[in-house]
Amino acid sequence: MLRQDCVGVLCEKYIILIVLFTDKTKVSILLLYKTSDEETAEQILAICRAVGTEVQLYPYESPWRENLTGALEGNAVVIAVVDKDFFKFASSVFMSGYIAGRKMPLILYKKSHYKLPRFFAGIPSTSELRSLTGLLTAELQKSEGRDARKQAKKALQEMGFSLTHEAFIQTVKDGEILAVEQFLKGGFLPDLEDENGVPLLCLAARNKHRAVVSLLSRSGANINAVSMDRGNTALMDAAAAGAMDIMADLIGLGADLDIRSKAGQTALILAIGQKNEESARMLIEAGASIQGEDSLGMSAEKYARLFKLSKVIDLIEQKPLS
Repeated sequence: MLRQDCVGVLCEKYIILIVLFTDKTKVSILLLYKTSDEETAEQILAICRAVGTEVQLYPYESPWRENLTGALEGNAVVIAVVDKDFFKFASSVFMSGYIAGRKMPLILYKKSHYKLPRFFAGIPSTSELRSLTGLLTAELQKSEGRDARKQAKKALQEMGFSLTHEAFIQTVKDGEILAVEQFLKGGFLPDLEDENGVPLLCLAARNKHRAVVSLLSRSGANINAVSMDRGNTALMDAAAAGAMDIMADLIGLGADLDIRSKAGQTALILAIGQKNEESARMLIEAGASIQGEDSLGMSAEKYARLFKLSKVIDLIEQKPLS
């Protein structure tokens, strides 16, 4: 008898259909085969061992309608090894319709001389085991990603959050790091903007949520994204808020030090405007430019002198013009 504890794909002659479906953490495969082709199925199982997933065997001749429907329920990835006899079996016809209706990812493994019909056009296919193994591995990874997104969304709903951009934005403003993490895992983008065109990273910086800034940055948010309302980057918002820890993190990530806001102000001018000498020192020592004036005709040095920030003035005077 065929063993049911392995997974894989290989066929040189007959149709074999394999469906991978997830249940929280495991990915298992449904193997549809001809009972007369057990040897081929054994080859498939041997290859599946390398993948490390579980397999459920399903002969074409089995009473199929109810049992097959149950086996297919859930989030599925499909691998079909096909030949000209595929649609001679009711189970294969049903399986194909179910796969198409549920829009499940599908990979085709075919005998080298078999020409796929036109309705299979656009579906990834291969006649080489090595290529099939790579496609299978990639689909397993995608399946895990889909499952992770589903679990994250479920967690958010259990936490009382709606699955909307507005809810995500609010969690960033409120600094609810656990919820922000679940939104990101659920597929929400880290570069999302609010209704005023303010990127999430800027919102987190304005509200001094360092952990959220860090998480968004690690998740791929553009650290130099500019807000539509003020023309600020997250670094500039952090400087204006006096959030030195966030400034240090963003500088360490390579944030642009000299972007100017709609008012022509840089992060350095904003830091000086807050009379925060330590923030200004951090920016100057990181290489921020001391040149240029804002829309009021004021430079970083002029503001420093206006607010009598002697330490900043000393640093500016020591900094060579470039």
